[in-house]
Amino acid sequence: SEQYGGDNCEIDCGEHGEIGSSNGCVCESCFAGERCDIPRECGAHGRCLIGVCVCEAARYGGSQCEVDCGPHGLSVHTYSGGACVCQSARYGGERCEIDCGQHGTIDEDRRCVCDSERYGGERCETDLCDRLDCGAHGSCGEMGKCVCDTTGYGGEHCEICPSVLAQLEEDLPGMSVGQ
Repeated sequence: SEQYGGDNCEIDCGEHGEIGSSNGCVCESCFAGERCDIPRECGAHGRCLIGVCVCEAARYGGSQCEVDCGPHGLSVHTYSGGACVCQSARYGGERCEIDCGQHGTIDEDRRCVCDSERYGGERCETDLCDRLDCGAHGSCGEMGKCVCDTTGYGGEHCEICPSVLAQLEEDLPGMSVGQ
């Protein structure tokens, strides 16, 4: 293989090319240009290998590693370019940028759905029990509401003592006082 060609060796194909049959340069697969001196562009997250961009991590994709699926996504190649597949149901969005936290999953409308009524907030980040005072006779349950212990206390915050609760139930038959 020859790097120089032409009648007076005036064609220089550089270190990444050789003279072809028509006295033009034939470049290595990762180089282009008249002198084979232009490397194939693979963006900031890839490098050319045998004429194809190989991305440095699974989160990058596309023909030039230009698609970044973020730390929670994996890039997959499609006919129209790169697309992202999120690593778990807690992540969503085009680039897996929506994080529903440890207590939620993403729905088809790209909104977080909390896995129990105990959690709320846009990203299921709020434990409703953190703000709930169930007193000495109750604890916060899965629904984010007080569950009174077995000592007979009742009420929304387990604040009604057993004797008052019994009187209320006697005075208001059929009414639930929240136990």
